[in-house]
Amino acid sequence: MQPSVFLAVAVLASGGGAHVRQAAERAVDPESGHTYVRSAEPLSVYDAEVLARELGGALVAIGSAEEETFLLENFGALESYWIGLEFPRERWVTGEPLGFAHWAPAEPNDGPGAPFTLMNSDEPGAWLDASGAVDTQRYRALIEFSKGVAPGPTPLNLAARRAGRGVLLCAIQGLTAKELESARTPNLNALWKSSAWSFDAGADGSGDPLAGLGMLLLGVGSAKSRLASGGPASSNPIGATRGGSENLLTRIEGMHPDVSTIALLDDAALAGILLDGKIDVRLSNASPRKGGSQAPLSEVLARAAPLCVVAAWTKIAMPGAEEGGNEDRADADRSKDLAAIDKELGALLQTLRARAEYAEEQWWIAVAGLAPVANKKAKADDLRARTGVPLCLLAPSAPPGEILGEVALVDLVPSALRHLGIETRTSWMLDGRALTLAAPLVLGTNLLVNGGAEAQFGWVGGAFPVLTGWRTLAPFRRARHDPAEPGPPERGQSHFQGVGDGLARIEQTIDLRSLAADVERGAVRFRLAGWLGVRRQSQASIECALEFLNEQRKVLERVVLGPVGVNEMRADLGSEKGVALEGFIERQASGRIPRRARAARIVLAASGPAGVAETMADELSLVLERE
Repeated sequence: MQPSVFLAVAVLASGGGAHVRQAAERAVDPESGHTYVRSAEPLSVYDAEVLARELGGALVAIGSAEEETFLLENFGALESYWIGLEFPRERWVTGEPLGFAHWAPAEPNDGPGAPFTLMNSDEPGAWLDASGAVDTQRYRALIEFSKGVAPGPTPLNLAARRAGRGVLLCAIQGLTAKELESARTPNLNALWKSSAWSFDAGADGSGDPLAGLGMLLLGVGSAKSRLASGGPASSNPIGATRGGSENLLTRIEGMHPDVSTIALLDDAALAGILLDGKIDVRLSNASPRKGGSQAPLSEVLARAAPLCVVAAWTKIAMPGAEEGGNEDRADADRSKDLAAIDKELGALLQTLRARAEYAEEQWWIAVAGLAPVANKKAKADDLRARTGVPLCLLAPSAPPGEILGEVALVDLVPSALRHLGIETRTSWMLDGRALTLAAPLVLGTNLLVNGGAEAQFGWVGGAFPVLTGWRTLAPFRRARHDPAEPGPPERGQSHFQGVGDGLARIEQTIDLRSLAADVERGAVRFRLAGWLGVRRQSQASIECALEFLNEQRKVLERVVLGPVGVNEMRADLGSEKGVALEGFIERQASGRIPRRARAARIVLAASGPAGVAETMADELSLVLERE
């Protein structure tokens, strides 16, 4: 909603009289010791957040009517200010739960379409929701600093920060590890050799390349994007939810128009499906192998501006496909297509490197497959082989070599955005996370990402839901807690719940190579913990396993919490009229990490003859300590 600023000076009672205080630029609350600063100029909400973070604070979290009064006394109500509350508005950006609220009448009223919050609406201090449109909504920000934290120096121009950065995201349908390793595709091969890479990045288990594009360009699984060629919403492929409706390029253009956005596709029909918004340059005929020309591309890529380029090659023969019953002919067509694509990729990289600013720029470059290709050597029960694609990543924060930790296609959008200085938001309902491949493990803390199923918002049902940080092999989903049932004392709002018939399985792998020297000395201990449960009279059971893997990803040792079924529930929680009570029971295990371990894989699995919808898990954790 567009704010209607209360055009009057706030008049506040003090000792029975009224006074007007001139708006300040900085104020210190003598009771809390917190410092509050007003930004010097109007900003987009995105730049306001960056400014707050770089100064060492956060957009203000208003915890009480008294705090609001303090802000009005010092900063007035003559203008609207950005504050630190965002959709779904359950917590402030500082992590504090929302207690005090002062919404204007009928606010908030636009859901995730207006995820941000301004104060000073139709009355002093009143809040209203706002879309954050960068062209029409620029306001000053109120920034809060904890006691003892002094505001840092004002950072350089925020737009200038992005000028030295660029993103190139490439997708090739049916790309395989063999093709990256082959000298017949020299540009792909050179990229692979110099990159951080995985031949096992998480993709959509349906094998649908359109679903893969949804993960790669929208940052969400097909359950949200409905971007699948045979899906029930294929007539409206972008939009089961607003959260799944924007691709990487439209997100950037909506937040930072100074970044030039470029889309290169070899399928004009696909361009119409994927590329909503005003993307600066769309070239659906930029593929010479399809009769197009790359001539316009050189001019575009020479622009002296930060760039985000997406290139997708989808009209290509698939490996192993039969053409009129002739598999050899299909493979020959594939080789010819791939050689041409490799040449086009090489020309694209050469044009980027010819930019006048390239030597001083920092580029984030990713090349990935879209859908898993059937591996004839894989075992029938190898679920990872049916959900993995190759990925190569060149980035300042990605050291070259194999990626042992968990990565997925949905992680590429938030990772690219972070490289451009853009943090992802809850209201976007993304399923991925920004990758931190070079970050050291923090001992003494939970190393699992999303161990409590709290990382997402706006999930809807689907055959292959994506849970942030986890590899979905057979689906679990997020479910809401019943506050009355036994369980973790400090739990959040959600937990994991099995989906479907027979089996549910998710995995998460953690790279241990940074601890290799200590592991070889036998000096690192682990503690695995989790809360597991099943509903009444369920025939299913659930367990959480920890597998230690060597450099070749072979299992060295396996530790299991559970299994937990109705018998375990009855033993721990009791029963009523012979029926086990419902809830969660805690399980723990600890020990020493075995020598030669280079990765740890956590596996949450449920099984049962009548389905797994009655199985549950929450607050899973893995903590490592040096001895």
